[in-house]
Amino acid sequence: MQKIYFTPSLAEKCISEITATIKKLQELHKAIRFLNSLEVSHQDELDDFYTSVSINEQFHKLSKQFYRTIKSMIKKGWLLKDLEKGLVDFYATHEGKEIFLCWKIGEKQVRYWHTINAGYRERKPVSFLGSPFQDSR
Repeated sequence: MQKIYFTPSLAEKCISEITATIKKLQELHKAIRFLNSLEVSHQDELDDFYTSVSINEQFHKLSKQFYRTIKSMIKKGWLLKDLEKGLVDFYATHEGKEIFLCWKIGEKQVRYWHTINAGYRERKPVSFLGSPFQDSR
């Protein structure tokens, strides 16, 4: 799969769609966890079996939708790093080196970056970079 490279302004154009996608994923994750926590107990063994199969069917349906959505994000160049925090990285290049632009749900702009091997705690303001970005679009 080919990487997609972003500039801060290109990444910012995706924020509203990414926000909606993350919220959808959070709801799916919540429903999947709920289904996974259910314990079936009926008087009738046949009812138990039927209910268990129905719950498993719904669990797998939601799981498939969950992972299909994540794969769709990856194809768009949005790398979901932490669902709970709503943390997304975007590949970027700066002065010939690959970096990640870093954005978190609730932020209005893509204002941070970090090296490929670093993470959220090591993110720094994009303004520190100074020079222009290159994109692959």
